[in-house]
Amino acid sequence: MNASPVPPGSASAANPTRDRRADLALLLGALTILPLLVWWLGWFPGFLTSDSIDQLGQADRFEFSNFHPASHTITLWAVTRVWNNPAAVTLVQAIAMAGLLGLTARRLVRLGVHIALAVGAVWLAAILPNT
Repeated sequence: MNASPVPPGSASAANPTRDRRADLALLLGALTILPLLVWWLGWFPGFLTSDSIDQLGQADRFEFSNFHPASHTITLWAVTRVWNNPAAVTLVQAIAMAGLLGLTARRLVRLGVHIALAVGAVWLAAILPNT
């Protein structure tokens, strides 16, 4: 019986060096939380439009309308139970973004991209003002 081939970019015991680099890329990518926190502090508590104020009000009252997706409003409600401030929502978004950037860097390294390019790309994404 033939062993199935390892898909490209997947972790394998055949290339432990790439796996170590991928884990390092994950860590270095997740450290993008640092510039994201600078942005978070600079724009504290975040941009609030009449739409976001309405949705936060719905989350606070635990009343939902068809105007905002209920799943997102429930997520806002859960986040604001810990800290009842719009900044709590943007902080969770920054943490999620850093995690996703770390996972992106790890995946790029596993696909064969040099670690410096992978980490540099995610850090560039994190420091851009429109992030």
